[in-house]
Amino acid sequence: MGVRLRGIAAWRRTLAAPLLVALGVSAVGAQIEPYNGLEPPDLLELTGHVGKPARNETGGWDLVLGDRFKRRTWHFHLFHMRVLNSGRLPMDILSAVEPYTPNFYLFAEQPDQTKAIEAATPTDRLVITGYRRRGSRNILLTDVRLLPPPTPAATGVPP
Repeated sequence: MGVRLRGIAAWRRTLAAPLLVALGVSAVGAQIEPYNGLEPPDLLELTGHVGKPARNETGGWDLVLGDRFKRRTWHFHLFHMRVLNSGRLPMDILSAVEPYTPNFYLFAEQPDQTKAIEAATPTDRLVITGYRRRGSRNILLTDVRLLPPPTPAATGVPP
């Protein structure tokens, strides 16, 4: 009886292998998932300024950024966001974190990164870059840059 069951199982495997090949399914490839089922994190670039929006500013998102290891938060007016390494849309990420306060928690590897956020004024443009996993509000900071305020456009008339 045991021999007969082994024969049926072998018979099924013999028929299943050519059927999978004919359908274009690799038996080995179907079992392997990249990153053990986890997607690679998104690399976000947030551009804005610290503080509430000015009266003449229209559009953008008012975010609250929290320092994960200390009990402090920053108001951040976001006017440009890019996802640098995937096809995910920034609006999908922002709408997912909108109901929460703080919207994002920042994890800094060096204390200089959070000091740059503290030193920023509402006139400085701030570019925050970091990794975030899908479904998470945590951002692992990779870079925080302070940009000077934009200068007025030149008139084009030589002096």
